[in-house]
Amino acid sequence: MGYIIFGNDERMNEVKRQLFNKDCEGVKCVFAPNVKVIKEDTKKIPWGSMVFAMDYTSEAVEILKNKCVELLKYSMFESFKEDNARFTAEAVIAIILTKSKTMIKDRKILIIGYGACGKEIAKYLSALNCDFTVMTSRPDVVAEDCKKIGYGGSVSDYDLIINTAPSRKIPYRDYVFIKCTAEIVDIASSPYGFDMDLLEKQGVSYEIYPALPLKYRSVSAGRAIVKLVEGKND
Repeated sequence: MGYIIFGNDERMNEVKRQLFNKDCEGVKCVFAPNVKVIKEDTKKIPWGSMVFAMDYTSEAVEILKNKCVELLKYSMFESFKEDNARFTAEAVIAIILTKSKTMIKDRKILIIGYGACGKEIAKYLSALNCDFTVMTSRPDVVAEDCKKIGYGGSVSDYDLIINTAPSRKIPYRDYVFIKCTAEIVDIASSPYGFDMDLLEKQGVSYEIYPALPLKYRSVSAGRAIVKLVEGKND
């Protein structure tokens, strides 16, 4: 048997290149890590196969279970999430270095969220001797050498805010305290961390950066998918 690869972006093209003509036990269908399988996709998925995807609609789940298909989500695999967090962190550093007109170590930086991506970004900023603070619901779990505050803490001192939390942790009432010269880099998924319209009215620079592993580390991201589907991951 073999692999069926869905998607034509650079990341999935790398997956196709590495898995071309490779055999595996049964049939493995591989979707991009940001793709939710929908009803129309189920027509292309063989009976009794194994599927990797970000998620599945309820309709797709029902159809595929009736076809005895094993449904797997990328979020189930910790080492895969760690790989993608590293790719994302590198991309964030690249964005900051490209956008900034000042030395990165001369800026006060706030990281919102301390999940996999927040932790990796903190490691990179620490290695660069940057002045940064982590805002999280659990400051006690943040690395000892990092400054940290809980949600609800002040946002007034920062030149750069990196949001990794997929929800709005900064209340609207605190927007007025964000520096008008500040830049916000949001790498979270929808609904993102801020209200774009409100920030625009304040003149704050706010940009959303989705799918960073694809855009900045596509080859490495593709190889991480291959490692996972070949069973060389956890």
